[in-house]
Amino acid sequence: MTLIRALIIREEYINMILSGKKIWEIRKFNTNIRGPIALISRGYLYGFVHLKNTFKIDKETLKRYRDKHGVPPEFIDKYAGDREELYVWVLEKPLRLDKPLKISYAKGVQVWAHISLEEILEKIENSDLKSSVEKMYLRVLLNVGKEGGKRGI
Repeated sequence: MTLIRALIIREEYINMILSGKKIWEIRKFNTNIRGPIALISRGYLYGFVHLKNTFKIDKETLKRYRDKHGVPPEFIDKYAGDREELYVWVLEKPLRLDKPLKISYAKGVQVWAHISLEEILEKIENSDLKSSVEKMYLRVLLNVGKEGGKRGI
């Protein structure tokens, strides 16, 4: 079974990311994960995005970039607590599924889940996505060939 990382995030932020309005995800910690990731909330897969890079930023500077992260300054203060710096996860190439897919993953995970690429592809193949071009693009995004084999995930 091939697994892909899935970021567990609130649906409102998923919608902002997938519409291109939120290109920075704010976190208290860094990650070494790069490349395509799934976006999930409450047991549903909404789409995919590339996690391009991360960097540390002080919270006062971060507040000036609301156009990139989409959250109000008071949220940053509350979220940061006594931290002076937070991490930005830079996101690009969002791909929204036409409709969310019910997906299974381990119970109790809080930030990252591992989800089955085969399960995703099977559900997408059996769904009513707009076109075979969209399905093909999704396969390319996830670095999967026709045989369903793993290529760098």
